[in-house]
Amino acid sequence: DLAISNKANAGVAAGRVTELTGMEGSGKSLIGSQILASTQKMGGIAVYIDTESAVSIDFLRILGVDVDKLIYIQLETIEEIYETIEKLIASIRESDKKKLVTILVDSMSAATTEMEQEADYTRDGWSTGKAIINSKAMRKITNLIAKERIALILTNQLRTKLGISFGDNKCVDPYTTKIKIRYKMKQETK
Repeated sequence: DLAISNKANAGVAAGRVTELTGMEGSGKSLIGSQILASTQKMGGIAVYIDTESAVSIDFLRILGVDVDKLIYIQLETIEEIYETIEKLIASIRESDKKKLVTILVDSMSAATTEMEQEADYTRDGWSTGKAIINSKAMRKITNLIAKERIALILTNQLRTKLGISFGDNKCVDPYTTKIKIRYKMKQETK
């Protein structure tokens, strides 16, 4: 779309990281899946990295995704996500240097860190590890895809900040993305 890519009906920009944010049920996965279907219709490779184990193959079919050609991967940690993205890019580029690739990570907020996986349920191990890993990895991934026909789309669920009386009380884990799109659910009027 024009606001996202500076071209009418062009979708998201290749060579960039796009973040789709919104509250639960606001359509982030829907939009990301539709972008994957569009990528396939243009002859590109679509990759769905699922951290929520919540995707429905039938739903993807309804949206026009060719699930037989879809690269579908279930992962749990952000370390696995970034390592997999790097390996996928290298593997795809070995066989075709120009092919359009769209990678959807659904969702970043559901992914844990390896430290969190190993920790118990006390406060230990639940600090800033995820933010540090995301920040470092995003610098690397952003540079890796910058000159490629690769679109990386991350979904991220907004959280409500407690104690905010005025202004926007919604937040998301911060990291370097070039394009951020926030979805809001339409409120019913009474």
